[in-house]
Amino acid sequence: MRPILAVIAGYLVMVILVLVTLTLAWTVLGPSFAYQPGTTHVTLAWIGLNLPLSLMAAIAGGYVTQWISAGDSVVPVQVLAGVILGVGLIMAVAHLFTDQSAAQQVADSISTEGMNAFAGSSEAVQPIWYNFLIPFIGAGGVMIGSHLRRLAEEEG
Repeated sequence: MRPILAVIAGYLVMVILVLVTLTLAWTVLGPSFAYQPGTTHVTLAWIGLNLPLSLMAAIAGGYVTQWISAGDSVVPVQVLAGVILGVGLIMAVAHLFTDQSAAQQVADSISTEGMNAFAGSSEAVQPIWYNFLIPFIGAGGVMIGSHLRRLAEEEG
């Protein structure tokens, strides 16, 4: 039961950290930082902020997963990394099959004035390369976090 709880806890840590940090970033920087003018296409600046925040959340998730699973077993961490990678790649591939012209029209017709963080995240249009990169950032971060926890256990 402990390995399953470790995976769930690690995933929840990741989700909470991403939600909190990106909501805070949205609140401070606003839609004009996140979106290209007149659209809901994300800016490179937003991606540049999102990638390290996502990596840090994944590292924390891997750390927590390793800590809760206690011991030398990395199987729960590997499961979490596999889920992050697998689900992320499935979503990236699904994005390839969406009607890009319809998404473009929607992205170009939405007013971002006064948009909150949750609406902003649901309307955001990321580049295809980003959709394929983020699962690897997440899975890699989980493995880094696990490694950091194991190093801390060796030193402690």
